[in-house]
Amino acid sequence: MFNRYTMGLVIVVAIILSACDLFQPRTPEPPNNNNTSPYQWLQPTSWDIVLTDLELAFKALDRKYFLDVLADTATSSQTFQFIADPNVASSSGIDFSTWSFTDEDHFLEAIFSKLSRDTTQILLWSNKIEIPISIDQVEIQADYVLNLKFNTESRAAYPEHFSGRALLLMEQRQNSNYWQIIRWEDSENGSLPCWTFLKTLQ
Repeated sequence: MFNRYTMGLVIVVAIILSACDLFQPRTPEPPNNNNTSPYQWLQPTSWDIVLTDLELAFKALDRKYFLDVLADTATSSQTFQFIADPNVASSSGIDFSTWSFTDEDHFLEAIFSKLSRDTTQILLWSNKIEIPISIDQVEIQADYVLNLKFNTESRAAYPEHFSGRALLLMEQRQNSNYWQIIRWEDSENGSLPCWTFLKTLQ
């Protein structure tokens, strides 16, 4: 009697479980990504992706995108150096010889806070020339155009179109395959103000 009852109970439980989806795999959920920007930072596994991340920094108005491809002593034995256009620097009153990663952070914070979030900011690179130096270093020469839209409070005080030429020394980080900018040498290239001039507007 006990065995017959036990067998009946087992059969009932089996029928109930077979009708349920308890052992069916769930539909995978999308990854939890709190960054809703359409401009996602890319892992800088090559020098050209470094340039793309600089473009994305302006589109996303996220200075971390920019800073993450600059050499910093927190993640590298190198530190970022900016070499200003000499003509602009001489008339600016700013000592660019001591420009550091921290200065770059403050500059980006100040500029990005003045840019309009209703308009896409555009940075474009062209005429790129790659000069290999070693297995983990490369020099990139490139022209840039930077078209910015400042917010209403700042618009009258700033030009919105910049161009110039950048000489970028990049290095692959020792502890990863990510590339970073060690040195950025800026120069005027035409009649528009260059990147150095933008740094004087903070």
